[in-house]
Amino acid sequence: MPQEKAATGFKNFFRIIRQSIRLKLMFSLGIFTLFILLVIGAYSLQNSTATLRDAMVRELLGKVEQESVLVLNLLKTVESDLMFLTQTPPIQGMIRASQNLNIDPLDGSSTAVWKSRLETIFENFALHKKHYRQIRFIGKDGHEQVRVDFQDGVVKTTPPERLQDKSKSGYFSKTASLEKHEFYISPLELNMEQGVIERPFLPVIRYATPVYDHENQFAGIVILNVFGEFLREILNKDNQHVSYLVNKDGYFLAHPDPAKEWGFALKHEHRIQNDFPEEAGTLLSGKPGFLEREDRLSVFFPLQVSSRFGVEWTFIVDANSDQIFLPIQSFQFGLMGVAGAILILSLLGAYFLAEKFTLPIRKAVEITNQLSQGDLSISIDVKSIDEIGQLLMAMQTMQSHWNQILGNIRDGAMQLTSSTNQISASSTEQSRNIEEQNDAITNFSAGLNELSATSNEMNLSADRVVESANQAIELASQGNKAIVISLNSIEEISSSNSNTSEKFTVLTEKVENIAKVMGTITKIADKTNLLSVNASIEAVKAGEFGKGFSVVASEIRRLADQTVLASEEISELINEIQKAANAAMMSMEKSSATTREGTRQINEAGDSIQALIDAVQEIGPMLVEMKVATEQQMDSARQMTDSIKQIQQMSNENKINAEQISETSIPLTHMAQDQLEIVQQFKVSTQLPLLSGKEEAEQNRLLKD
Repeated sequence: MPQEKAATGFKNFFRIIRQSIRLKLMFSLGIFTLFILLVIGAYSLQNSTATLRDAMVRELLGKVEQESVLVLNLLKTVESDLMFLTQTPPIQGMIRASQNLNIDPLDGSSTAVWKSRLETIFENFALHKKHYRQIRFIGKDGHEQVRVDFQDGVVKTTPPERLQDKSKSGYFSKTASLEKHEFYISPLELNMEQGVIERPFLPVIRYATPVYDHENQFAGIVILNVFGEFLREILNKDNQHVSYLVNKDGYFLAHPDPAKEWGFALKHEHRIQNDFPEEAGTLLSGKPGFLEREDRLSVFFPLQVSSRFGVEWTFIVDANSDQIFLPIQSFQFGLMGVAGAILILSLLGAYFLAEKFTLPIRKAVEITNQLSQGDLSISIDVKSIDEIGQLLMAMQTMQSHWNQILGNIRDGAMQLTSSTNQISASSTEQSRNIEEQNDAITNFSAGLNELSATSNEMNLSADRVVESANQAIELASQGNKAIVISLNSIEEISSSNSNTSEKFTVLTEKVENIAKVMGTITKIADKTNLLSVNASIEAVKAGEFGKGFSVVASEIRRLADQTVLASEEISELINEIQKAANAAMMSMEKSSATTREGTRQINEAGDSIQALIDAVQEIGPMLVEMKVATEQQMDSARQMTDSIKQIQQMSNENKINAEQISETSIPLTHMAQDQLEIVQQFKVSTQLPLLSGKEEAEQNRLLKD
């Protein structure tokens, strides 16, 4: 369960990061900074640790070397002091006096006087130097002539009865074999008195040089016993570490445990080979260096006191590595603290950088959301020319294009609505005119029927005219009246035909206007379709943020396609109306011609009837002519009746077509209203200026750069 919770927590954490560019940027910069810090920190830590480690080792080795050099320099001063004491006048005075019955031949001083003078010099020298245990002058026979001891700050001169014979001591014989100005240096060892090791232990190192008389004959030695403890104090003045001083055989001359010291004198085998079995060879190699083992660091430095007499020491300082490298640990902790501070500062910097970089992105997202909701009136401020500025420029261009597209669609929809309304009104007016035309045709048909009946009656009257002239006159009068009535009816028919022709002319003009409007609608639909395609392309360029507008563009394109189809259907209907109207016009012209012919014939009949009334005597031939004319009139009336029927049929068809146009314009009006409703979903700004060609070219140049 805890592992599942942890896995779920990590999933939620990374899901939240994936949803925010700011968190992605902060997380990426944090990881990058952490990686850089780890790499640089590890490299710096390793190099710095190695450098500090080497520096600490060199520093410790330098201290060891410095202390060793102090000891060697001190021993060098012992040689100078020894040469100084050898050159003091009392020694040569004592030699001369001893060779001349204890009287110095140069100034007459006795041996005792010169001895006293030498004792005074030795006493003052020991009192001021403080690191000499004994200062002695030993004669050529090995007996001590003058001996001054310094211990616990007190200088003591040994009386003659306590002076010892040192002729059998090793340092006397070795010194006696030396040339003038040569030195004997003894190992650092425990002081012995009367052949017994002095207690408490008093380590000393002896420096001796031979003394020669004026004839260059051996006359004795001057020897200085140097406090070995004084040398060990110099080497062990650093109490923070464990110090060892060993001779060339590995015996401890100085050790934290006194029981392990002076093995060669006390006859025990506590040596460095026992404490450092693996490192002993390196420690006694006679070369300076250091060794690391577990948690210890050993620094060693050889002291070549006298290779001639085998006086070789090794000064070893053994330290705790943790204590030595404590500054390194402090440095490491400090470095980690600095790395942590840098990481925190980097995270803060990443936060502020992420805020700075994502603020325009969040602004762009906010603008995109408003655009996706149809609000095109927002103001897009471009304050930079970087990628974000280029994105805002592209959005500004897209907003300008959308405003232009939607404005065009809105204008086209309004124009389409106006055109469809005009078509509907024209169709209604055409239907009303056709109804009036049908009424006129009906009246004209009734007149023709009456004319036909009158013609039949005139034909019958012509048959009976011979039998009854009076009846003929009466009938002629009636015929004259009928002719007048027919003439009036024909004039009405002619007037009705003229009105009908004019209305058909108006109808033709309306149809042509409708055709022009449909052409405009078709162009608007094509332009709308093209604009919707461009809008779809811009929406695809916008990626996720343009999906909503892509749907709107697709819907607009579908409506535009429907508009094109409806426009094509309306155009076909208009063509049919134009054909029918042209046919009706031709029929009306033919009817007008027939009417004019009938009018002429009726006028002629009137003239004939008038002639009949004026001259009944001439009625016969005229009756024949009248009969013929009447038959012609009947034929014309039948033809006119047929033409009127055709005109009435065409008018009915025109009425049906007009009703179809009116019905077709209704869905077109609905489509235009739908387009207006879709466009009205967008809040278009009328104050935002459209980008000029120069401004758009400049923006495109910036986007390409």
